[in-house]
Amino acid sequence: MFVSSAIAQSAGAAASPQGGNMIISMIPILLIFVMFYFLLVRPQQQQAKKRKAVLAALKKGDHVRTNGGIIGTVVNLTPEILTLQVADSVRIKVVRSYIEGLESETEEKK
Repeated sequence: MFVSSAIAQSAGAAASPQGGNMIISMIPILLIFVMFYFLLVRPQQQQAKKRKAVLAALKKGDHVRTNGGIIGTVVNLTPEILTLQVADSVRIKVVRSYIEGLESETEEKK
């Protein structure tokens, strides 16, 4: 008789704090997602937007560096392919997405 009333009291007492406890336990998880966004996702989006603007603004005569480390001057460009002059009579074609950036910008970072 005493055991059943003790179990009923403990079950009723445990039910009410769990609802409030669940909300409090979700706060750290939400904070982790917010920190993840501001520390990883947002800076990558800004960097991608800046790189896209640099690639869109390329023009003849710009000194560029490719992802492979080739430095050259833009001689001709189409929406997808750039022609770079790397020496007096040496010209190569490079896909626009393989351009790392303008050479003057990469030298300033150093």
